[in-house]
Amino acid sequence: MTEKNLEKFFLWYQDPLICLSIENCYSLVALFTSVPYKNGYNWNDKKEYYSLEWCQNSLDFLYRTVVSGLCDFTFSEDTLRPIIDKLAKEGPGVFPGYGVWEEDQIYITDKGRALLRECHVDVETKETSFLLKEKLTKLFYDCGVGFEKNAFVKMHDYPPEIE
Repeated sequence: MTEKNLEKFFLWYQDPLICLSIENCYSLVALFTSVPYKNGYNWNDKKEYYSLEWCQNSLDFLYRTVVSGLCDFTFSEDTLRPIIDKLAKEGPGVFPGYGVWEEDQIYITDKGRALLRECHVDVETKETSFLLKEKLTKLFYDCGVGFEKNAFVKMHDYPPEIE
């Protein structure tokens, strides 16, 4: 596995799941812009947040983790598809998209917490866990949302206004 793939896994899956295990819930915007990443990566420094790629990766994280039972929603009676369709239509970098991306909160389920415990991953984990990566890869594949796939719901192109 390349260094870039390890960093991407850490940024988009391992660290967000750890953060969700500490806090009650996050919106996608908060989870991927405000969370203090343990390897020093800061979205705000990189000016990558709210880009089309950032949005698509956020949607894919949400889709994979909810379909696999690792995460779920609070404050919403909608199922995954209507929520993710709504998010895909409007990026968070423009009004009213930001409100849409802040509206539905996600949280880690007992299944997600158990997986982190089983892999000995917690807030002190500063390196990519190969065991977690292996187990997530298998779980996502078994649920039909493997890493070989992406853009389960394609993010609509939009002009980000964040500078």
